[in-house]
Amino acid sequence: MNNIQKLIILSLVAISGLAWILSFATTDIMMNTMMMVNYNLLSVSLFTVIWTSEMIAMMFPAIIPMVLLYNKIILQKDKSDTILIAKEDKLTYL
Repeated sequence: MNNIQKLIILSLVAISGLAWILSFATTDIMMNTMMMVNYNLLSVSLFTVIWTSEMIAMMFPAIIPMVLLYNKIILQKDKSDTILIAKEDKLTYL
């Protein structure tokens, strides 16, 4: 594993960890915001920010394999001029 891949993994895990901390710290605010009947701009904005941080906390660790695979494909594409195109169950090399 090269340094770029290590940096990608570390940054995704760090952002995910910070999002988990934020979601744990704001659980009460999220529940109170959901229970409010009168929705104003501040409540909806706060709910959206907290919900987004919870999505980041859950989804960033799951995308690590796909990000690393994409990085590997890009690095291999830079090394060769061959491009693989899948079209109608047939492979074409250019």
